[in-house]
Amino acid sequence: MTVSALALTEQSEIQRLKTLLPDELKSQVAIVRTVEVNPLLIRTEKVGKNRSAIQIDLIQWQELNVDQRNLLFWHEVARVQNQTVSRFPWETVVLVSG
Repeated sequence: MTVSALALTEQSEIQRLKTLLPDELKSQVAIVRTVEVNPLLIRTEKVGKNRSAIQIDLIQWQELNVDQRNLLFWHEVARVQNQTVSRFPWETVVLVSG
């Protein structure tokens, strides 16, 4: 697959996922390709008071079938809806330790 074909495939997948977002979250959630080295498959982070970003490793993501992708995506959407997304990874440790 050429670089431009890969970029087009990735962009179309991001657009597909945006259509799955509930209307009330469309302005609050960004779906982006991760730029990390050795990234997690999917991760959600708060990027503002009322904004979250779902980061996806689209190379690994494309290896999954659509049903698996949808399930993982909906899990992250539920985390945003239930407000269980930490702003920083260390916040979870601090909250748990009290």
